[in-house]
Amino acid sequence: MTIPTNFPSCMLLALLISMAMAITSAPIASAEEAKGCATEQCHPELRAKLPGLPKGHDDCTHCHQNTDPETEHPLPGTISFALAQDVCEECHPTTVDYDYLHPPVANGDCQACHAFHNTLPSLLREENEQKLCYSCHLPVSKDSDTMMHGDVAKQQCTSCHTPHGSFFKNLLAGTYSTDFFNDYNEKQYALCFQCHKIDLLLHPYTSYNTNFRDGKKNLHYLHVNRESRGRACKLCHEIHAGTQPKLMAETVSFGGWEMPVHFIINDTGGQCTPGCHAQARYDRNRLTQPSIPSRNIPPETDTTGSDQ
Repeated sequence: MTIPTNFPSCMLLALLISMAMAITSAPIASAEEAKGCATEQCHPELRAKLPGLPKGHDDCTHCHQNTDPETEHPLPGTISFALAQDVCEECHPTTVDYDYLHPPVANGDCQACHAFHNTLPSLLREENEQKLCYSCHLPVSKDSDTMMHGDVAKQQCTSCHTPHGSFFKNLLAGTYSTDFFNDYNEKQYALCFQCHKIDLLLHPYTSYNTNFRDGKKNLHYLHVNRESRGRACKLCHEIHAGTQPKLMAETVSFGGWEMPVHFIINDTGGQCTPGCHAQARYDRNRLTQPSIPSRNIPPETDTTGSDQ
């Protein structure tokens, strides 16, 4: 380029600066040219993945920019491009001040779970959600386990755990008491009630809200719905997987001991012999244990709280 000798020096300086800026901040591709990046000569491996990006976000410059001030793209070899959490947060702002964060979120490592050039839902790195989680977390079941919690069987970890952040420990999606004994409050088990019906804990007598009943005496209510020292779900049930029907635990914790439950199920009921009480049987067709202490359940002639 030829510059006249009488060209004002201030204008010359402005021209040179504008040329330098044009070179160092040159876009990789415009929105219209984005698919040109995925040509055979440049990035053919991305051709099949561009449709997975949200509509209007297939502009390479939305996430990429040349960070080498001495070069202009394209050039042979590798060039460094800006790609960090702040790029993601332009569209996905972190507006909630969670008490607990998933470590990749806390570390600003979105790519631990997401592959930006991807056609999978949510741009996840794996189509199978559980497989993605297991790339960092230990499996929640053993080969010997024969019974799975429903969402574990479906390989849907995010039914109970939030992937980015939570107000509850273990990134749970709702309140879940980890204590063995509680003064009953239905909010303590809000996570469970996202799937399970709360009615199984509301009625002292029932003929249909739970199969864990002796005659009509609701044994879920008897164990859990107490003003003092109600039994928590985790005291009798495994959370993720186990070997017993209904995910019954093989043992229950009491102090420093693990006591066998000896749970047996049959067509109309079952029995258990845990360390917390003597052997007890239940049968849905008839009352088998009229002498079981049930201070929190009124006599059946009192219909208060019954679902009948």
